[in-house]
Amino acid sequence: MTSTEKTGALAHRYIVRGRVQGVGFRWFVEREAHILGISGWVRNNSDGSVEVLAQGTREQLLGLRSRPRAWMTSRNLKPSRFPA
Repeated sequence: MTSTEKTGALAHRYIVRGRVQGVGFRWFVEREAHILGISGWVRNNSDGSVEVLAQGTREQLLGLRSRPRAWMTSRNLKPSRFPA
């Protein structure tokens, strides 16, 4: 059994497009991930998008995904998801 199977950890990569640079989005994602106990990173891309790599349980990742969605909805932004 692998460590991933033992812990139930998953990794997801998200590309978020829209007005997400210069508005505190990276800080928001980092804070929410910390609160949820998720590891990974978030960075600005040269095309203006923000890339997120998050690792945690299914429940943790669902929690993280729902929080930026509420933040983005209030700013009329849409997330794009790409498999890890």
